[in-house]
Amino acid sequence: MSVSKFDRFLPIAGILAGLLLVAVNALTWSSPDSTDAADLAAYGSSHETRVMIAGFAMGYVAVLLAFFAVALRGAIRSGEADESTFSSVAFAGGLMVSVASALWSYVSLTTLSAVTDGNAAAVSAMVHFSSLSWLPWLIGSAVLYLSVGIGALRTAALPRWLAFVTVGLGVLCLTGVGGIAVYLATPLWLIVAGFVLHQRLAAAAPPRPTTAAPAAPSVHV
Repeated sequence: MSVSKFDRFLPIAGILAGLLLVAVNALTWSSPDSTDAADLAAYGSSHETRVMIAGFAMGYVAVLLAFFAVALRGAIRSGEADESTFSSVAFAGGLMVSVASALWSYVSLTTLSAVTDGNAAAVSAMVHFSSLSWLPWLIGSAVLYLSVGIGALRTAALPRWLAFVTVGLGVLCLTGVGGIAVYLATPLWLIVAGFVLHQRLAAAAPPRPTTAAPAAPSVHV
């Protein structure tokens, strides 16, 4: 199997997305868990740079997740005999999470813009809008984790222990209340899954042919 540099990058995109999510969580950890527009406006005014960096970082997470969705689809598809059932659903789930991450980035930066402009009405509206912005991410994560987990169990695209963990994360998404646990576990899952897929891709690649040294010229007497 010929593996291009772009193929090798796709699993790494998952690792980078996980690391960026860790950074986003670190930057936003102290943000107020409140729906009060005044509290959020005060936090945004005093942490403008931090919120802006986290918002743009979440946009990059969305880009990287779209690439990683291709890696997941390819890994599961390689073990499917006929129709690309689980791999197609996994790709769709990855795109859903990517779009939801882009939505989070948009909401965060739009709210910050309203704060810096001193538009109290816009801040209040964005607070109500963002209060349920986690829902698209949770729905996409349920599709992603369940399809990848079950698909990996059927095709051995991931180690069995990681496949079972993935299914468990998908079930937690369906409960709703387990969403925060899934969100906190997602960066680690992306890093581990990306590393596993990258290692398997490297192992499947054919070794580079070695160039034989030129033969020494023969001397005739």
